Formats: sequence, C-alpha cells, structure tokens
Amino acid sequence: MRNTQTHDELYEELMQVATQEYGVVIENKVDKWYWRAIGKLLHVITFGNVDFMNSFFTTFGNRIGTAVPWDALSSAEKYEVLLHELEHIKQYRSAGFGNVWVGFVLVSFAYLFLPLPIGLAWCRAKIEMAGYAQTIRALVRLYGARVAISEKARIVEQFTSANYLFMWPFKSYMDKWYDSTLRKILEEEGEVFP
Repeated sequence: MRNTQTHDELYEELMQVATQEYGVVIENKVDKWYWRAIGKLLHVITFGNVDFMNSFFTTFGNRIGTAVPWDALSSAEKYEVLLHELEHIKQYRSAGFGNVWVGFVLVSFAYLFLPLPIGLAWCRAKIEMAGYAQTIRALVRLYGARVAISEKARIVEQFTSANYLFMWPFKSYMDKWYDSTLRKILEEEGEVFP
C-alpha cells in the first residue's frame, strides 16, 4: 500500500527521530575545516576522481556533512539523504555498543581497509549496501516502484566506479543485490513489483 504522507511529513517525522534519538547534526562541508581537510586528502589520493566536497553526503559519528546547503534541498531529497545516512549512524551505534563515536572508529577502520582499501573493499560495500537499501526504500516511499527501478544503474555505479574507490566492482553481483533488495523492500512497504 502506497504511503499517503506528503514528502514534508515524511521528512519532518524522520528528522525528529534523527535529532531526538540519534543526536544528528547536519552541517555544510564547506563550513567546517575537518570536512575540507578530508576533501583535500581524498582529492589527492584519488587523483582527482572523487569530488568529496560537492558530490557526496557523508556521516562521521552523528554528523552529516552535506555537499550542498541543506536548505537548498527539497523535503524529498532531504528524506532520501537522511534515511541513508541515518542507517550509517545506526551502524556506528551498534558497532560501538551504544556509543556512536566508538562505533565510528571501528566501522571506519573496516570501511577503509578491509579486506583492501581499493577494489575489493567488501566491508565498505556491505556498509554501503545497508545505506543504499535505505535509499531504495526512500525512493519507493517517495515516488513508487517504477522510480526505484529506474535508479538501479545510478546506484549500482556507486559500487562499481571510482566514486567509492571501486569498492565492489562486480556489476552482475550488484545488479542481483539491487533486484533482491528492491523486491524485499517492495514487499515490506506493501508495494507490488510492476
């Protein structure tokens, strides 16, 4: 059954949960020195292939760094970003036995180095699969199954391209993951696969 809440209602409800239960802080990357420093470092180590400052929303601990001013996004865009990034905060909290910053350190190590930092970064892929599953869920809730289906190539490319340093460059595997994740979410959300 299709969600009947407006985009504004979905976002406001999620933002309330994010701030009250998880202490989420949203900040524009250009406004904080640590985001800018990470952006410069990633620019160097990826030979300019990753535009961290302008292309990615990123979560460290309970802080979500935005690529564009948060207020410039629509409620639907905010909802999609927040649902994805909140999944990472939940991962940090779980790995840190309730402490988001302890979990952030542990998850970050696995994210960056296990088993390899580039190419076969299985831990990074698994962490991002959970986040992108929430992106798919947001697309289903906001726009329906057809839009979620149409976004498959864009999301699969996140795993197989330089965007995340070719974290899991096996396109056929990612295609199957996307299809099975979408079917599961459609079932959970009471939607029918078109």
